Amino acid sequence: MMLVWVLVLTALLASDVAGANNSTEPEETLQNIGCHGLSRGPCATHWYYYRPARSCYRFFHHRLPWVTAEHYCRRVARYGHLPSIRSCHQNAFISRVIYAGRGGKQSTWIGLNDICRERHFRWIDRSPFRYARWAHGEPNNSGNEDCVETNFRHVGLWNDISCHTRRRFVCSYKLHCD
Repeated sequence: MMLVWVLVLTALLASDVAGANNSTEPEETLQNIGCHGLSRGPCATHWYYYRPARSCYRFFHHRLPWVTAEHYCRRVARYGHLPSIRSCHQNAFISRVIYAGRGGKQSTWIGLNDICRERHFRWIDRSPFRYARWAHGEPNNSGNEDCVETNFRHVGLWNDISCHTRRRFVCSYKLHCD
C-alpha cells in the first residue's frame, strides 16, 4: 500500500513541473477588501484572489482523501494544487476563504505532507517550506499521519493526519500573467 502512495505522490510531483513557481514571493501585505478581506480580483467566479502570491483560492465541500483532493485541484484549475502557505497573512487568508465558502471552522486539507520521508514536510507544488502554524503537540505522527489539515482545534492551526481521512479542501492556482 505504501508503494502505491509513493508512486501516486511521485506522479503528482513530476507532472506540471513547468507550472511550478520557484520565484521569491513579493513583500506581503494583508489587504482588507470587502467584509471578509476577500476579493475576486482577476480570478474565476467563486475563487478569491491573494495578491502577494498572485494566486486564486476556492473552498470545496466534498470530503476526499488527500491525494484525491489534490487530483481534484489539478482537474478543476490549470496548474491547480492544494494550497501552499508561506506566511501568517496567507494562512489567515485561507482561513477566510474556508469561512466565506461556508466551511466555517471545518478541518480542511492543505498541500503539505511528509509522505516520502517522515518529518521532512514538503509542499505539493514544491515551493519552499519555511512557514508553519502547528497546533500544540503537532506534528506528532500518531498512527502514520503524513498529510496536513488546517483549522485543527482552532482556526488556522495545523495538524498531521492520515492521508486516507476524508476532509474538505481548498484548491489554488497561480495566475501566470496579471
